[in-house]
Amino acid sequence: MGKRKAAAKYLKPLFAAAVAGVVMLSALGMVLPAISATALAQDAPPLGKIAQLLKRKGYDNVFFGQLCEKFRLAGRLGDRNCRGYQLTAEEGDRTSSFDTYIESGTQAVRIILLNQDARNGYAFLTSADGELQQAALGNKKDNLWYWSATGITPELRTKFSNEVAVWVESLQDIEALPDR
Repeated sequence: MGKRKAAAKYLKPLFAAAVAGVVMLSALGMVLPAISATALAQDAPPLGKIAQLLKRKGYDNVFFGQLCEKFRLAGRLGDRNCRGYQLTAEEGDRTSSFDTYIESGTQAVRIILLNQDARNGYAFLTSADGELQQAALGNKKDNLWYWSATGITPELRTKFSNEVAVWVESLQDIEALPDR
């Protein structure tokens, strides 16, 4: 698979199918550390810089569905308060998504990296400094996405590293995108 580039023509909401479908993830068994949105300055790690750029360049007010509830992010599914920023990139039949959620009150930044095709996908919850915290595998049946939390295997850690590398390599391209 060649290098994916985040480009203006690839910006689009990705979660429409997930919102319409049932997203099932096992809950995390711990409280995750976070980096405050206000702490992400110019010297922020690359994922933190991208998270901040999404506030200007990505889609905003994207509903993250049950991912927030299952990843124990603030906001309840029923009140639809779990929203954030999103940027997507496509390569072939796969779509990657960089999603930023900033918790109200604490301003904690959470990042969800997704990669999926028409039937299968994986999602990673990470901190702005790139610490992998949780992984999930998904499959689509009858136009509904079903997700389940999974252990972080060496194969998933490699996929996560590849996703991070693609987004970090695209940092200058993302900076060049027009503000929304």
